[in-house]
Amino acid sequence: MSLEYSCPLCSNSLIKTANMLRCENNHSFDFAKEGYVNLLPVQQKNSKQPGDSLEMVQARRAFLERNYYAFLQHELGQIISNIAANNIIDLGCGEGFYTQALASNTQATVYGVDISKAAVKYAAKRYSNCHFSVASISQAPFKSYFADVLVSVFAPLFTQELARLAKPGSTLVVASPG
Repeated sequence: MSLEYSCPLCSNSLIKTANMLRCENNHSFDFAKEGYVNLLPVQQKNSKQPGDSLEMVQARRAFLERNYYAFLQHELGQIISNIAANNIIDLGCGEGFYTQALASNTQATVYGVDISKAAVKYAAKRYSNCHFSVASISQAPFKSYFADVLVSVFAPLFTQELARLAKPGSTLVVASPG
């Protein structure tokens, strides 16, 4: 299973070599020891540590481990299991609670993207059946028309970015409060 990321600086394809991703313009991004890659350039950060803090990630994980949202995790897995897909992106994946359920119910390559380094680090440590990256979901590090399925669970929606990422005939799965 090959990784298919685009360079967040120049949009060229990133090629995996050893323990890093590199584009033809020589922009390179190292994989962390946990297995994720940080594709959030300094130019796209609005704060020193964007996204959820470690304390927020730990609190959410403790809540989710009590299975209050197991019904939603299960339902998302069932929805995905009925869709023929090659590439699935979980936009705003957090600590991977839903992302790994998606991956467990498909043969597709599943990518989780979140702006919180703490959340992605936790996800990558825990779930090896997905590919995780730190990146902005408003400028996701994938080529246009890449995704067969886009998933957003309690994350903001950026309609122009969704349209850019979606293959013709793709599926958008959204869970939002309300």
